[in-house]
Formats: sequence, C-alpha cells, structure tokens
Amino acid sequence: MLSITTTISVSASPPLLLKDSSAFSAVLPLLSNASSVVVASAFVRLFGSVSYALLSLMSILLNWLLITVLCYGHYQFRRMAFFTIAWQMVICDLMTQTVQIIVAVPITFTGEAVYGHPFWYYAVLFFDTVAYNATLHFSALLTFNRICVFFVPRLNDFLFSYPNIFGTIFVLWLYVFLFCSCYILIGCRKNFSETGFFMFHDCPPQLPPAGILFRQISWSLSTYLPVLMLFSYLLIFVYVRYFVPFPQKIMAAPPAPRGEKFCIKTAAAKMAEEYAAQIKRKQEIQFLIQSFLICGFLEVQNLTFAWTPSLFSSLNGQWPFLVTFSENWISILLNSISPIILFSFNIDVRRIVRQLFGPFFLSFRCPFSAADRLAPAGVVQVRHLPPARFVAARHHRKIVKSLQEKGKVLDLVRYENKLSHYKNVLENIEIQLKQKLEFLKNSCNENSINIYGDHLHILDSIELNLSKVQVKFMERDITNAAQLWTLDKRPIVLQSLWVIRHGHRLDNIDKKLCTEDELARDDIPLSPLGIQQSQELGKRFENVTISKVFSSPFSRSVKTAIGLLGGAETKSHAISINIEPGLAELHVPCSFLLGYYEVPELVKKFPLLNPKYWPLFNKRTLSALQSVNQVEEEDCKFVIKKTISQILADNKNAEHIVLSTHGAFTAYLHEILTGEWTIVGQSSVTKFVRYYDENDGEKDDANYADKIRDKLRMEFTSDVTHLSDPYNTRPF
Repeated sequence: MLSITTTISVSASPPLLLKDSSAFSAVLPLLSNASSVVVASAFVRLFGSVSYALLSLMSILLNWLLITVLCYGHYQFRRMAFFTIAWQMVICDLMTQTVQIIVAVPITFTGEAVYGHPFWYYAVLFFDTVAYNATLHFSALLTFNRICVFFVPRLNDFLFSYPNIFGTIFVLWLYVFLFCSCYILIGCRKNFSETGFFMFHDCPPQLPPAGILFRQISWSLSTYLPVLMLFSYLLIFVYVRYFVPFPQKIMAAPPAPRGEKFCIKTAAAKMAEEYAAQIKRKQEIQFLIQSFLICGFLEVQNLTFAWTPSLFSSLNGQWPFLVTFSENWISILLNSISPIILFSFNIDVRRIVRQLFGPFFLSFRCPFSAADRLAPAGVVQVRHLPPARFVAARHHRKIVKSLQEKGKVLDLVRYENKLSHYKNVLENIEIQLKQKLEFLKNSCNENSINIYGDHLHILDSIELNLSKVQVKFMERDITNAAQLWTLDKRPIVLQSLWVIRHGHRLDNIDKKLCTEDELARDDIPLSPLGIQQSQELGKRFENVTISKVFSSPFSRSVKTAIGLLGGAETKSHAISINIEPGLAELHVPCSFLLGYYEVPELVKKFPLLNPKYWPLFNKRTLSALQSVNQVEEEDCKFVIKKTISQILADNKNAEHIVLSTHGAFTAYLHEILTGEWTIVGQSSVTKFVRYYDENDGEKDDANYADKIRDKLRMEFTSDVTHLSDPYNTRPF
C-alpha cells in the first residue's frame, strides 16, 4: 500500500514549462498550482529509480548490440540510407539513456538534488534535449527518405545516395544543435524535478515575443510532426498497394537488332534486371513498415502526454507518481524501439545476429570436449555422430552376384578405374580433413559444426583402413551405381565442367596490403605462391583438351587461368579467355564485389583475353543487385544459375569447359548442383560431368539452358593432389 504521505507548503511562483523529449511537464502545473505537494515515500522512490535503471540499462544493451551488428555488417549496410539514419537514432538513444543513468536514477532514488546545480549538470541535461529533438527530426528524415524512394527518386539519389547521405546528416545535426541552443538563448534551462521525478524546462516568468514564438514552434513540432509522418506512411502504403506499376527495367544489355531473333542471353539479362527490381521494391516496402513502427511510437508518446493530466488529477496519494513513472518508461522505450524493430523485422540484421552469436550458443553442444582439443593432431574422438558407412572390398562378390542375376557382365577395366578413383578420393579427403580438423580444434562455431557433421564421420575409417585396404567404396554404390560399371550401361560423358578456385592471394600473407581503395581491396593479385600454384595447375591440365575457358574479371582469377593454359599471355595462344562477371567474387551471405577493371582495361593488361565475348552479366547489372542490399541468398544463386546455364547452352558441343572463379561462387555452385554448401581450397579442382542423354531437348525450349545445367553431376571436388604444398590452400 502506498499510504505514507507528507505535505509541504509551496509559495514560489510556478516555473514556465516547455514540452520536449522526456519533459513530463503535463503534471507540473497540477503540482505547482496546489497548496500542497505530495512527497514520494521511500518505497516509491526506490521503485521508480530501479525501474528507470533497469529499463535504461536494457535500452543501452540493445543499442550496443545493434551497434555491434551494424559494425560487423558495415560492408553490407554502409551504402543503405536506412541504416545510416538508424546509426544516428542509436546515438540519440544512447545519449538519452546515459542522462537517465546519470541524472534521473540517483535523484529519483534520493529525492534530493544530489549534484546541486553546477554547470555540467545543465550541460548533461542539454544533451537530453538534443537527443529528443534529434530523434524526432531523424525520424522525419527517415519518413522523407521513404517518400523520395517512391515518389521522387532523383531527389532520393541526390540526398540519400552514398556518400551524399553524410552531408544530409551533417546538416540535420547542425540544425538540431542550433535549434536546441535557442532554449538557452531565451533563458530556459533543462532541469529534473526532485519531487515529481520528471524533466522540464525552467523558463523565466516573462518571455520575449521571440521566446513565446519559439515555444509554440517547439510544441508544434513535437505534436504535429509525428502526425504528419504517420499520414505520409499511410499515403505511401496506398500508393504502393494500388498505384505502383511493374518496376521499370534497368537495361544491362542492348536490345536485339531489328530483324534478329531475341536471344536467350538478352532475355536472361532482362530477367536478372527484373528480378533485381522486384527484390529492391520488396526491401523498400519492408523498410517502409519498419520506419512506420519507429515513427508511430513517437505519436504514442505524444498521445500519452496529452492524456496523462486528466488521469493525474483524478488520483490521490502516491498513485500520481506511477503516472509520472509510466511516462518516463514510455520515453525510455521510445529510445529502445529502433533496435527492437530491427532485430524483429529486418532480415539482414537477424542474419548478422545469427552469424555473430550463433557460435556462442552452439558452443554449449560443441562435439569437442576439452580432452579432444588437447589430443594430438588427427586423433579425434567422434561423438553424437553416425558411424562410418564405408564397406570393405569383400562386397565385390555382392556386386558380381547382383550383375549375374540381371544377366550383365562386369567391365573389369571400368571397375578397376572406379576403385582406383575411390582410393584417390579418400587420400584427397584425408588431406582436406587434416586442414579442417585443425581449424575445428581452434574454433567451434556454426559453420565448423556443419563441416564436422558432414565429413568427420569418415575420418576414423580413412585413418584405420587406408593403409590396410587398397580400395574402398561407399555402400550405396553397391546397389544404386553398380550398373554404371557394366558394358551395356557404361555412361558416355558428353561434357566436363572444371571449376578452379584462384590461387593464393597477396593479402593472405599480410592483411594490411591492398587496402588503399575499393579496387585495391577487391582486385587483390596472386602472391608468389599463387603464381606457382597456377603453374602447377597447368601441369595438371597438360593432358586435357580444353575447349573453352571462362574467368572472373578479377586479376587473380585471370592469372590463374593464364597459368592453367601454360603461362602463355600472347594472342597467338590457341585458346582465349572469356571474361564473365557472373563468375565474380562475392561475400557471404550475398554481396557482389565490383572493384575490378572492365574488359577493355583487362585486355590491355592480358592480351590472351577475348575482347569479342559478350558476357551475360556486367558491372551495371550486378550493381543493380548490389543496391538492394542482398535481401536473400537466392539473389546470388540466381546469378550463378543463369551464368552456368548460359555458358553450357552456348557451348553445348565443348567437351572440356574451365571456369576460373572464387571460393564463395564455388560453394554456392556446390549447393545448387549437389545440395551441400562446400568451401574448397585455393587452386583446387572440382569436376562436374554431363552424361549423354537422348532427351536433352531442343534449343528452342524456353528452359533448355536450365535443363542442361541440371544434368551436371559432380565427379570429385576440391582436388589439390597436383599442388606441391596441398596443406596451404586456405579453404576457410
């Protein structure tokens, strides 16, 4: 029960009040016009101070968590106006909550002016005024950004494109500081009531006309600006819902000449642009919803301030203090709403949170114990995983018997080649697993657990049986693939797709290298080891009759392809290299790197390139995808699928096609073709094959290119046996 009350006489004239951020001034006139003031009991003061402290600390924690996420995803978020403005609102939130901790909590707890009224006290409270007004105006800027996106795109590019957004933000911060300084010029100082436990502006009884006008402007902004923002969001929603036409296409490839048939490549490029436009519109609508929620909470706060006085006047005893506390709680929650909404609704922010903190929670079920981490290299106890499913060579008899029952004859040559291939695969897996296990022992996170679950269960069988049994094969090959080894079912390989990851990079030696600008950061050349690896790739392909070579536009991939062709960099070489930006480097989860030279500049540097090749994608098309902030991983998969499909469709009769690309591209290609996202080592070789099929289809089929791609089957992956140093391929 809140029953202990004390009254004191009040004879001083009431202070003049101005409404602002946490200015719970609605209740002060009711207190100052009364003949007596109720003094809060110790319990009420304790309750108020603890509630202020807990909510403020929660808000500070959420905002710092959001700062961590924004910093971690800086490369992904830096060009987005929405996140740049969100940064400013986070700064405002931290300013407000810091003032709560420094001023509101101790004064509410003691019920006294514990600091007195020195200059620094008013300076701290001045920043509370700045924080509220900055939150209000940056919320309005966020609304204006949404309006420009949907109604005035040119103005949006001028004010909110990167890096113009920083100039816009600087001007707004300057305006906010000048606006808040007007409080000081008219003689109003921010204060915190030791009896009512709210902040207010203590102004002179008689203000000049300019001061009265400023008060009216300040009140109007805090009252009507949120209403205007909500009305703007309603207008945008109606426009998007009922009046938005299909997104205009951004032409990345010229239209087909008059009289010529519309080619598959141009259609695929237009599909990419339409897809990018749809994704961008979808993301803008998501930002619209998030912005509406952030700005709507401002109006909730204003409605609460308007409704509170009538409730306050109807309460007696200690209960009015709960009304004051509730207003402060709403103000604190207002400064927590940005991180709450972003963590709840923003796909990109949630993805970064999973990347950052997923390993922390997964560590509680990490399959490595402390004893395992201290175990010698290569000796790991397998826990919570299915046993190895390798079968000894004695199952040869089962295969022969199965074939005899079907009236088939075993092709011994192919059978022996198949078994020899398995032996090579096992040796290669052992090399890869040693690298992966070394990484797993030092870092147990989400990605490593996936690798552990996918591969580690075969380690014990490899180590125990590789030296004892010359040949082993998977159990499923006994029943499902045995017919492939017979004379009448031998498959005919029509086409081989060799996927090469570029060699060792220069920044693998020193990360401080190649950081001057975007081109230097993205287009990192090969290191001396990488050049050596490209030469070893050339020896690996000496006996392969290469038909076509396609390369990413980054110089490290081009140099790797040149080394693979024997190091010849002159136009006299029999095969030229086609530059395809669809093979370019990208960041996980999905972010294309665009810091590379265009084809004319590359041809000057590398004469072996084919200047007449017309790529499916170009920098402009990838930039269109880049501008929508990579909402889903399907964006990257779309580019990869279309690139592979078009290369195969345009070169259907090419027996051996080589792609010189990057790690993330290869990993996504594995996921598309095999269902498993797989990282491969530098200068490693992955081979996909397409078997003869009478039902290949005709080129006029609209889905012909995709059907060709889906017929690819992986023969092996991440082969590094050609390297003199197979342990330095940096698969992670």
